[in-house]
Amino acid sequence: MKQINILGFALSAYFMTMFSAVFAQNIDKNEVTFDYIQLPLTPLDNKVKSYDVVVIQNADAKNVEIKAAYEQKKADADKKYEMDLKAQEDLRNSQKSGVGSFLVAAGQMDPKNKIVKEAVADPVYLKVFPNESVTSKINIEGFTKSTSNAAIVSVTLVGFEASEPNFTSSGTAPDIKWTYSFEYKSPINVKLECEGKVYMDELIPNSNKSMEFKQSNTFKTEAEAKNDWSSKSIGIKDALQTKAFDASIVEANKFINNKFGFMKMKREALLFSVTSKKVDYTDYNEAFALLNEGMLMLGEDMLIEEGKTKIKEGVAKFETILKESDVKDKKARINEDVTIATYLNLLEANLWLNEFVACQKIILKIKTSNTSNREEKRMNRIKELIDDQKLRYDANKI
Repeated sequence: MKQINILGFALSAYFMTMFSAVFAQNIDKNEVTFDYIQLPLTPLDNKVKSYDVVVIQNADAKNVEIKAAYEQKKADADKKYEMDLKAQEDLRNSQKSGVGSFLVAAGQMDPKNKIVKEAVADPVYLKVFPNESVTSKINIEGFTKSTSNAAIVSVTLVGFEASEPNFTSSGTAPDIKWTYSFEYKSPINVKLECEGKVYMDELIPNSNKSMEFKQSNTFKTEAEAKNDWSSKSIGIKDALQTKAFDASIVEANKFINNKFGFMKMKREALLFSVTSKKVDYTDYNEAFALLNEGMLMLGEDMLIEEGKTKIKEGVAKFETILKESDVKDKKARINEDVTIATYLNLLEANLWLNEFVACQKIILKIKTSNTSNREEKRMNRIKELIDDQKLRYDANKI
């Protein structure tokens, strides 16, 4: 009797394994990389198809101020030097004559010390960059450079700004090490006007963020660190002016294009297909193929509409497939796992059809499904893009 039970158990396990295998399927992740045209946040007048860049530099005016401040510091140093010399001489005379040194303003000065004039570091003048270095790097996608019927983009180089160096120490005696650092930036203001209307006039946010320079070398004393700074400050700041300018121009171009351009963007989407040795998923993978092919067309102006048609066909197939969804039956062809994968496919697809209401409905379905943390995060990442695309779509009133 015991042998019969063992045999029966073995046969039961065998048939259960075989039965499960019939319904086994693999949900395959497919990375699809494609280009698409991002709509502007602030569209210009439809008649405007070109732009012209005007460069305004504050360097000359600021250099006059820098030179004046430098001359003033030198004059102040000369004046202080003369006053210190006189104070020291008065102190010596008072000591010789017996008159109390408290009458001398510099009573604490040692009459034997040599008076040294305060050193005034040479100024660092702002660089004047060639206009071409600006105009060549401002390119609004979807428009042509021209002076005819053009939007005027005025780029103002506010100028290089740097803080005073900060000298810091680390370690404990006798191994204390000194170094120095300072912050710098090169703000840029952009004004864009068209047909008598000013569309923007503001500092580019990222160009106005300070970067940090930190001397990699260390020094035994604060005096050594200060001497190094004194000898290298002009060269360091000269190099950083160019670095900050280059970074700020890149940020300005990004900012302008985000607001006004028709930028070609890259999207790395994840689409799902299904494979099984026992169950036919031909219809599912045909729908996947339509989405895949359609999305690859979105970056080409002449193929966008054809691409959207293919995506619509794929969406229709997936919606038909979902009619047989049975999330309670793990052995169903369209079980819970396949259903959630299908929702994510449809979410990505409806995004590129600008079907934002459909996207919202799918998001609600995903939220009420038994999704994993990974699937939830994927949905949230797509939702961020959906929100941004809807904002742009509404702004352009397509």
